[in-house]
Amino acid sequence: MKKFISLLTIATLLAVPTAAFAEGTTTTSTQSNEYSYEEFFDTDFEAIMYNNSMSFEWDEYTGDDFLYYKLVYSLENEKPVYPTDTTLKYYESSDKTSFFLDYRLSTEKYFALCVVTTDKKVDCTDGINPEEVDGDILFDVTKTAEKVEIPPAGFEDEVITTFDKYNNPFPDTDMSELEGQSAAELYRRAVLGGYPDGEFKGEREVNRAEAAKFLLFARLGDTFSLHTGKNGGFSDVLKGEWYARFVIESAERGIIEGYPDGLFKPAKEVNTVEFLKMLTLTFDLETDLEYSQTDVEEDAWYEQYVGVVDKYDLFPHWESDTLNATKKLSREDVSIAIYQYLTNR
Repeated sequence: MKKFISLLTIATLLAVPTAAFAEGTTTTSTQSNEYSYEEFFDTDFEAIMYNNSMSFEWDEYTGDDFLYYKLVYSLENEKPVYPTDTTLKYYESSDKTSFFLDYRLSTEKYFALCVVTTDKKVDCTDGINPEEVDGDILFDVTKTAEKVEIPPAGFEDEVITTFDKYNNPFPDTDMSELEGQSAAELYRRAVLGGYPDGEFKGEREVNRAEAAKFLLFARLGDTFSLHTGKNGGFSDVLKGEWYARFVIESAERGIIEGYPDGLFKPAKEVNTVEFLKMLTLTFDLETDLEYSQTDVEEDAWYEQYVGVVDKYDLFPHWESDTLNATKKLSREDVSIAIYQYLTNR
């Protein structure tokens, strides 16, 4: 199992091994509905807490009777169990041994990993509250300067524009370039985080669910509801998935809409004009502004949102007279656009 090293403690790492049991040994402890709780699963369950994301890892269950994993959490039960407590994620493949959650649930929660077998026996690891113990996070000392923890900025806080003495939070960005500056400031504001390896990965395309998340955090911080157990009326928004709360909040605020078939398509890459509409509605910006882009279709539905590009200089790294309406946006594009708006508002 991967171990994590760091230059400076900024997050939390906790590994809690379950008790070890001999292969094939089962001891029934409690009964709930058709599930019997028995001790047969011997694994190390680790939780890694980043500035605004979480990651879980565990050893593979190798029994022939594997049915599925359940990652569960509870506000009150220090050893959550399935099916009594809330399911965060489940997997039907025994060789799936990690889960990355790119936002942070509230700090009071305890997490546990459960295995359910074909005969409905359940065993769960000890509970973890990742923020109870100091720990470390992986950063490659050959790539990045020293990393420091910075409290999240609020929407009205001044935007950092001078980065001479600012420690770069991402080893794959350059603080002398706009991408690096944008990523660093949005990291400071807890709008976005890095991947488990610490990198920003600006070339990766942003999907509709991620765009909703970035914009909501940029405007509201983490002050909106978890929307537990809801899917917003979209049949393809799965209850309990990381993106559900962002999709539902955006839908309730009128920022996003589904497709005519009733789907939201959270994994679909967001394009330029979709993002401009989301940005405009998230921050309640003026519409029907003048624009200089020459590739805007006449009477296009998105024409009312195009003017914000010029007013806030959202895409200075693009040709100034080109909108690229259907261009799929990358993390670099989105971070620069949000940073430019915050800077020039």
